[in-house]
Amino acid sequence: MKKHLFNCLIIICILIFENAQAQVKYDEGAVYIKGVTLLQDRNNDKDYYYLPQYPRLSTKEDGTFEFLCLKYVGEKTEKSGGLFHALIRFDLPDTLISTLQKN
Repeated sequence: MKKHLFNCLIIICILIFENAQAQVKYDEGAVYIKGVTLLQDRNNDKDYYYLPQYPRLSTKEDGTFEFLCLKYVGEKTEKSGGLFHALIRFDLPDTLISTLQKN
């Protein structure tokens, strides 16, 4: 039963990745500009996808960061852990995108 399930999972992954839109070349065609990695599309040498140097914390419209910290308290009001939740952005600022497009 487990082997059958594993084989089905492999087949599903192959079907999904075979039709994926953004397949890139990792071993060749990479360009590094201002800390941003540009990876060349597998099928079109003129298309690139970016990979930022680091993700950024998302902000609300008023400029404050979007994250949440919760402290769990036990039965005897002792600390017993917590939770940190944050929205992460992988986009690039418009000024950096225009710089990349010029290069």
